[in-house]
Amino acid sequence: MAERALAEELFAERDLGHQLQTTVSRQGEPIDDLDQLRDRLAHLAEVQETAPVCPEDWGALRVRPETIELWSEADDRLHERRLYVRRDGGWKPTLLAP
Repeated sequence: MAERALAEELFAERDLGHQLQTTVSRQGEPIDDLDQLRDRLAHLAEVQETAPVCPEDWGALRVRPETIELWSEADDRLHERRLYVRRDGGWKPTLLAP
């Protein structure tokens, strides 16, 4: 999990509609139907005078990969595979056999 300040910064950068949606819908919780959430969202959009604060359980992840592999599909199945390894502040590319 990234630091709290990053989560708050990213939340503040979201569109107001996305911030409000986060307020009315707790991701992953069981619900009876979407209409109740839509009604709550519409009501909140009408009465909310300021942007909501970042919910305490809303977070951010900081991903720092050490390796990344990308490939491009080829009709002859000799796909182009490229491996990038983080090294000395940059990325070292390597072509891999398919």
